[in-house]
Amino acid sequence: MNIQISQEAKNQVVSLLRPEGKEQFAGIRIGVDAGGCSGYRYSMNLVHVPDSNDLELESDGIKVFVDPTSAPLLDGLRLDYISSLIESGFVFNNPNAKKSCGCGSSFGI
Repeated sequence: MNIQISQEAKNQVVSLLRPEGKEQFAGIRIGVDAGGCSGYRYSMNLVHVPDSNDLELESDGIKVFVDPTSAPLLDGLRLDYISSLIESGFVFNNPNAKKSCGCGSSFGI
């Protein structure tokens, strides 16, 4: 299983995982849920403790947890972060997605 995190996304994730003066998180959990206009939608959450069945990866010093059901759908994923005058947020570049919705938050295989 391979997930890459761009430098822009890494900077943003680090600021979320280790907020100054607050409790720190263990890592991020990335997954997919049924739904969205293309069949699946991405989920990403900060976690203190991973679930016992999570797969644990590390990308550039960031721990990434993925549930076993989501793992095949996310293998090869590149997490990016964009920031512009119009929008900012995380972008999931998934080589397994055969189609995606216009907003990029859901995909189909």
